[in-house]
Amino acid sequence: MNKMEEQIPDSLKNSKNARHSADFISKQEVQVRFRRFYSACLLEIKAMNDGMNLGMPEPRKFVFDHTLQPIA
Repeated sequence: MNKMEEQIPDSLKNSKNARHSADFISKQEVQVRFRRFYSACLLEIKAMNDGMNLGMPEPRKFVFDHTLQPIA
């Protein structure tokens, strides 16, 4: 087993579940990751619009995961 394989399970054990966490989206590290994700989405949409003339607008709403109960 290499070093990476050893570290991944330990890092997963220390992670916290976001499900049912109303304050999840207000955490600084989550906002940084979301901004990075959103920027990547905008680049991909621009590339598709430029390449295929789709006229796709920027996303204004997101659905996170497959939760059945929305959080505030």
